[in-house]
Amino acid sequence: MTKLEEISALLCLEIDEFEKAVGRLEKLNRAMKEEPIKVDSSEIERLLKEHRVEQLKNLRDREAALNGILRKLENALVFPSWALKLLGSLLIVVMLVLGYAVWEVTKMTGRI
Repeated sequence: MTKLEEISALLCLEIDEFEKAVGRLEKLNRAMKEEPIKVDSSEIERLLKEHRVEQLKNLRDREAALNGILRKLENALVFPSWALKLLGSLLIVVMLVLGYAVWEVTKMTGRI
């Protein structure tokens, strides 16, 4: 019988502890139900506004960079100016040499 009495005493203690725990949980549950939940989205709205301002600034910077590149492309030449000057000079020299050669040939044919 002693074992049975010990077991019943332990069960009673456990039941008492369980009831106390349930009582604490009910008290917490009531406190949570009475506490109003406030929804505050001001921080999220502030972050979204900051992000929007940053994105607009980035967009303006990219547009300015793109406009600068487009201006440079509009003013760019297909060939560099030094290459055009060199080509022009070479053409003038070739024309002078050919002209002189033709003149010399006509002069020689006139002697014959």
